[in-house]
Amino acid sequence: MKILKSSISLLLVLGGGIGLTSYLTSCSCSNSISPHGSIPFTNEYFTWTTSSNELTITGLKDNPDLKKYNTLSIPATCIDNDIEYRVTAIGDWAFQGEFGDVEHNSITKLDLTNATNLQTIGEWAFNFCDLLTGSLTIPNSVTSIGEGAFVRCYGFTGSLTIGNSVTSIGTGAFALCSGFTGSLIIPNSVVSIGTNAFHGCSGFIGTLTIPNSVIEIRHNAFEGCSGFNETLTIGNLVDNIGHSAFKDCSAFDIIDVSAWTSVPIIESYAFEGFNNTDGGTVIVPSDLGITLSTFPSLPDTWSLQEV
Repeated sequence: MKILKSSISLLLVLGGGIGLTSYLTSCSCSNSISPHGSIPFTNEYFTWTTSSNELTITGLKDNPDLKKYNTLSIPATCIDNDIEYRVTAIGDWAFQGEFGDVEHNSITKLDLTNATNLQTIGEWAFNFCDLLTGSLTIPNSVTSIGEGAFVRCYGFTGSLTIGNSVTSIGTGAFALCSGFTGSLIIPNSVVSIGTNAFHGCSGFIGTLTIPNSVIEIRHNAFEGCSGFNETLTIGNLVDNIGHSAFKDCSAFDIIDVSAWTSVPIIESYAFEGFNNTDGGTVIVPSDLGITLSTFPSLPDTWSLQEV
């Protein structure tokens, strides 16, 4: 059963429709055969809209045969009546709650390997799809990951790879996806990391580098990412670090801002809960007059190192 939009919006206080609608009567993947175990990409199972030569997936039909399949695979193109459509978007709310109901279907894997034309993953597209497991790779063609796109997808148990064209990671995009493991690499195409974007993603480990492309890190963006246990590096273009942005990232032992050429706005509690028992070191440029008080709520067990 799908979850009411208003309810999900309230849940994310933690921290679109399509204009032209034209439903295809029949459609087949350009490679004509869906990957083994995948839902066939036909109008018996999917709904979509088209505009020009682009197709937006809007959801699944209530087809009892869905239980025969274990994988949702998104194709690059789709051909209907000799017209080829590029699959460019997964629409807002397209699959929300669909893969969290074992009575409805048996889908446990999301495969975007062939989705080479996909540009947008819409708001709340996969929220509460907690039966999805394994790793998730966002293709290099994707530029935008919408608000709440994968919120509360607890079941992912592998790595998260974000493609190198993504510019915006929306509010709560991966919030509470606590099963992701390994390193998190933010590609150097990203400009904005939204409020609660990775809130509660406690399974990531190692270092976290905010690349020089990022301008803003919004409120609570990485709050509760307690698995990171090495260095937090923040690039030189950041002009705003939001309230509680890194709160309770308790295992970092180094904060490296040595690339800064100016001091960004750093809001309250941004570094609260950095409670590594041995303290830590903040590496800063020597010419900006930075002190420990520049980093709100950073424990006094930390020290400053100028370079």
